[in-house]
Amino acid sequence: MPAAVDIVLSEKERKEFYRLCRSGTTPARMKERLSIVLLADEGLTKGEIAKQMPILAHKTACWRNRFAEQGLSGIKKDLPQGGNPGGAISVEQAALRQRIIQATINEKPEGPPTGVLARWPRDWAPTTRWSGECGINVFSSRI
Repeated sequence: MPAAVDIVLSEKERKEFYRLCRSGTTPARMKERLSIVLLADEGLTKGEIAKQMPILAHKTACWRNRFAEQGLSGIKKDLPQGGNPGGAISVEQAALRQRIIQATINEKPEGPPTGVLARWPRDWAPTTRWSGECGINVFSSRI
């Protein structure tokens, strides 16, 4: 198990962190992260901080390490949580989304009934139609 990272704050940083923790406009998650850093600065271990807050020791270690590596900017925002990182996949999804929207607006199902209140036949409905044509599962896809 790696040794805990020592957190040493200057007096100016410490005052600023306490001010942010007391502020009514600081988000709760930021107050929690600042409290972890302040307690680490006092020399508490991740287990002691976890019991005092109360949060998981793993979470304590995560924010303590992030602060040690990146400073205040490292604990201000959450890291991206996976998912689609953008790029080609996003372009493909946008194109597919546009095709589905245009088809549902412009193409009409054959046969009765018609009109604003008409229901689409099950075999023509976008969910089943696009599942077959594009090879996507519309119920579980986030397109």
